[in-house]
Amino acid sequence: MSPISSKPLAISVLESKTRSIAEICLSVSYASMLSDGQQAADFLKVLYPTVKASGLKTEIACCDGSGWEQQRERLDGLEAAGAEYTLGLVTAHGYSSPPSTPFDTTGKVWETEW
Repeated sequence: MSPISSKPLAISVLESKTRSIAEICLSVSYASMLSDGQQAADFLKVLYPTVKASGLKTEIACCDGSGWEQQRERLDGLEAAGAEYTLGLVTAHGYSSPPSTPFDTTGKVWETEW
């Protein structure tokens, strides 16, 4: 994985979902990172088997794009990299672009912040 940011990834647990990568399309003055769908896929292909091997029933929620269309781009990259199977939940905000058309996924989708 070629890093765009040297800052560590933030991982938080929401009940049975692990938010592995959040707002990967947003660069701000506080800790942030930029990542495309391929880079997210590289990370998730390591995180997913690690979570499964733990014995927990935790699923991965990704990637809280700052807007619906920004998340669509990340999801397209994850799908192209063959990593959609790692996702328990596709997450997106509505700040930079509101929810419009559904994502092309058979997975669950959650609009996390408006």
